[in-house]
Amino acid sequence: MRLKQFAKRKGIKELVRDGAKSMSSNRVDRLFFNKRFFNVKEVAAYLNMAEKTVRNKLSLKTFPIRELHRGGTVLFEVSDVVRYANSLR
Repeated sequence: MRLKQFAKRKGIKELVRDGAKSMSSNRVDRLFFNKRFFNVKEVAAYLNMAEKTVRNKLSLKTFPIRELHRGGTVLFEVSDVVRYANSLR
């Protein structure tokens, strides 16, 4: 459900119309991976976590993905996020 809400906010009509659960992971991946970095909101949606959970784990230094800080924004490399998500399967 979070992925569907995220898609609505970002205006990804295909994801909203088809529903995140009915889409193959390859199609979801293609929608997400047109960029090199994810912000906290995108990481939370991709990992199906609450944004607050990601922020809490970052502040406790227990989040397993290395973050980058650019101008006050926390960013994550897409390849690191994918590697972590695949390790959970």
